[in-house]
Amino acid sequence: MAIPSFVYYQRGNKLDNAGNTSEAIQEYTKAIEIDNHPMAYYCRACIYKDLRKFKEAIDDFRSYLKYGSETTREGIASRVCIEELEKKLSPSPKPTGKQSNVLCPKCRCNLIIVGENIGGFKGSLKLECPECGQTTVKLV
Repeated sequence: MAIPSFVYYQRGNKLDNAGNTSEAIQEYTKAIEIDNHPMAYYCRACIYKDLRKFKEAIDDFRSYLKYGSETTREGIASRVCIEELEKKLSPSPKPTGKQSNVLCPKCRCNLIIVGENIGGFKGSLKLECPECGQTTVKLV
């Protein structure tokens, strides 16, 4: 008797929660191969996103939307993640300016000063991360 997809999905979930992502991907993939298990697509997409495998994550988020419900939390999150990851994959100009001594909270690289005296606040700086694009304003 064949093992149903939800068993592989549950195994993947346990491995994922334990931090065994490569093994979790294998179990989620087995669930997907059996019957396009929507939550296996979603969970595998989340792992790919964390591993910065953005193209694979986008593909799996789209598959979740194809085989799962678009009105669930996962459906809404999938649409948001697809948009976010597509922006990361699209070529965008790197910020130009002087490097600051402020580190990006995500990437831990030095932010670039892209503007000064923001909103009329003397000495304030608009900073942008050259890696992830995150922006922040530092008030001095």
